[in-house]
Amino acid sequence: MKIQSRILILSEEQKMIRESALRLLDEEFPFSVRQKLSKSETGFDAEHWKLFAEMGWLGINLPETLGGLGGSLVDASLIYQQMGRTLVRSPYLTTLTGLKALTHFTNGSGHTDTLKQVVSGNRMLTCGLSETENPGHPAQTRLEENKDQWRLNGCKRLVPWAGQSDDIIISAIQKGEHYLLIVNANSPGVRKLPYRMYDGSRTADIEFSNVEITENCILGAISKADIQKLLDIETAMMCMEASACMWAIQDQTLEFMKTREQFGQPLSTLQALQHRIVDVYVKCQLAQSMAEDAILAAESICNNSDSDFRNTKRISAAKAFIGEAGRFVGKEGIQLHGGIGMTDDMPIGHYFKRLTTFDRLNGDASWHRRRFSG
Repeated sequence: MKIQSRILILSEEQKMIRESALRLLDEEFPFSVRQKLSKSETGFDAEHWKLFAEMGWLGINLPETLGGLGGSLVDASLIYQQMGRTLVRSPYLTTLTGLKALTHFTNGSGHTDTLKQVVSGNRMLTCGLSETENPGHPAQTRLEENKDQWRLNGCKRLVPWAGQSDDIIISAIQKGEHYLLIVNANSPGVRKLPYRMYDGSRTADIEFSNVEITENCILGAISKADIQKLLDIETAMMCMEASACMWAIQDQTLEFMKTREQFGQPLSTLQALQHRIVDVYVKCQLAQSMAEDAILAAESICNNSDSDFRNTKRISAAKAFIGEAGRFVGKEGIQLHGGIGMTDDMPIGHYFKRLTTFDRLNGDASWHRRRFSG
């Protein structure tokens, strides 16, 4: 079933973006490709990454003056939504977050070459803003000045795709003030400790030990609230991906129930199971509506809306609901598939792992409920 918008009112161009992404990802990323990439060293395909760049996806929401397509965050979210539906594993989201941070503070000035290389797929960029599982402590990494030299010390946790990236955008504190920096991932004193997440995606903890920082690497001062805005924008994108994962579980489970027989009849004819799949359908509908509301809130944040406080609550509401609803849908999908739902050869379990990972990133459901109530 194709995902239809519940709240977003899409232009004809945006519908084309969504349809072209659906067709390309269906063709290029069958489940067998994901299985192969899961066992590879990098976890994603460099040729696919170049394809994303050729399609203009890496710079879709960058201004045309910076080599982008001049689109919106909604445009990017439609692509990422389809990536969730097809379980594509790639550094797409963290790259968009890094580009947003880079262009926000420099407008491309001094880093034009880096921007062009990232958008063209020739250089990889990631973003590490948090130092715990929850985003309440965005910067304890220290930027220290000594005899006209800048040094960076500290550690960032859960930096996505850091082991495969060329540059890392991070936050750091200097004399009580927050700064945003771009650091070469292979600089002396940078130690990457890569590992796999529960869903198989790649991440790393990064230790900085007296890393020499030039003045050009300091993008500018940033408030803690602005760091949270970047995380909120990223979280809204994640909600779009997760809602698509939920729909994929619903579709695949319903199809399985129509073809799998028990007591001489398809599972879909059993009333008790019909009630369960309807509950899954309702959760998917609600999750998509809240994800689309979250992306509209994030778009408002991008446009410097005066109602940022209300927008953050909308994003937290979506993250909390989808985090819990996603686990419900994933568990139901596995149970309705029976024993084969637990095998590695069935996509259903991989969607569940992705949704479980989603719930832990950028603040879990409990953290966002507290934030919404605060």
